[in-house]
Amino acid sequence: MNHNVSTLAVNQWRQKLDHAQRSHELEKGRYEVLKMAASDENIVDTLQVLCEKANAYNEEMFCSVLRLNEEEGTLHPTAAYRLPEFYCDALEGVKIGQGVGSCGTAAFRKERVIVEDINTHPFWTQYKGLALSAGLQSCWSEPIIGHDGKCYGTFAMYYAEPKTPSNEDLSFIEASANLAAIVFENKQNREQLVNANKELEKTLDTRSNELFLANQKLEQAIEEQRRSHLNKVAFEKMETTTSLVVGIAHELNTPIGVTVTSLSATQSIIQDIAKKIDEGTPLSRSALQNELNNALELLGLGSSSLLEANSLLEKFKAINTKEYMCENSYFSLIEFFNELKSSLEHVLVNHTLELDIAPVEVSISKVGLSQVFTQLIENSIQHGFKQSSGGTITLHVNQVGHELHINYQDNGVGIADDIADKIFEPFYVSNRDHKGLGLGLNMVTNVVRNMFHGDIKIQPAPVGARFEIIIPISSH
Repeated sequence: MNHNVSTLAVNQWRQKLDHAQRSHELEKGRYEVLKMAASDENIVDTLQVLCEKANAYNEEMFCSVLRLNEEEGTLHPTAAYRLPEFYCDALEGVKIGQGVGSCGTAAFRKERVIVEDINTHPFWTQYKGLALSAGLQSCWSEPIIGHDGKCYGTFAMYYAEPKTPSNEDLSFIEASANLAAIVFENKQNREQLVNANKELEKTLDTRSNELFLANQKLEQAIEEQRRSHLNKVAFEKMETTTSLVVGIAHELNTPIGVTVTSLSATQSIIQDIAKKIDEGTPLSRSALQNELNNALELLGLGSSSLLEANSLLEKFKAINTKEYMCENSYFSLIEFFNELKSSLEHVLVNHTLELDIAPVEVSISKVGLSQVFTQLIENSIQHGFKQSSGGTITLHVNQVGHELHINYQDNGVGIADDIADKIFEPFYVSNRDHKGLGLGLNMVTNVVRNMFHGDIKIQPAPVGARFEIIIPISSH
């Protein structure tokens, strides 16, 4: 009994010693990082030391620092420890947003994001394959926030197995992010001080001369921009008109051509019958019946083609967004997207629609919103999943200020770079064997930009297609 008590005491003493030694190593590492920052050493080297010294906390941990470009809203790998190079390279220039991995979401929300299992979490739908190939299965990301609320990037901890953070883990990741914020702010303050000193060194005469020249250039630039804008508007009007005329002509050419041919052939049959009657040429009942049957068949073909042409014209008239200009209604986004999902079950079939919708109530056109996402979902199924019997579409919707930020993504075949700028154009169809008119995505951008006064953009993604949609909203 005394032996067991002694062993327990020794184990406890060793644990306390290990904890004290680990704490000592961490403090030494933080001191070294602060010393490098105070000495104005290269920020990349300083953050790299931060990541390396952080490993003293847990040898099984991987970690990284991603820098945020606020103007572009993109993340850029700056320092990492134990992470494969290919994994860091793949994160270069990732556009932040709701549901864009742990770090993309943390930088977007400016709050901690804990993903305990990358295999199942919806934030990692598009990046799961990349993470698993790097041997990563959990990721906790802490935004690096300065004292003024500015987000400089993210500090992330990874593990090779699904893992839930302890209170000590959360304290550590927060302390590491705060230390990184000190490094970033110190670098920013030094740069601002250097720039301020350079400005002060300029004489008043030099500054006045620069201002005069700048005003001249600005006036010239404004005038050139005005002329360029007028020329661009005129050119775009002409180009749009030409595109519409050519597109309509192309689509109507086939049914009208078939109609003309069938009517011409029918006319020849009737003229031949009339000629035989005038000349008194014997014409048996069966021969006459056969000729009349041929004429009726040709007339049926012509009638069918005219109906197809009429259907095309109806679709062209439906392009006008005024058709969707109904009064705004006040509704819950969660209820709206759940209803939309139910209404599209017959379209989805074996495909999956996953929803991550913020509890927001808005006052906008429900019909227009339904039209946009119905078309996007149908487009994913027809084009993105054409080689798959079971794809996944993920919708992340969040409110930022007076705007809806919507991240639409699928894990299909994606959109090739050489056609990314063309898919919103009217009548553009990548595959002419497809029966569509090439107006679906043009209608989507028409509604988003002209009706909602918002914007839609294609964003790069490692798998499938990703659309970022921003829609101004007014609360009730």
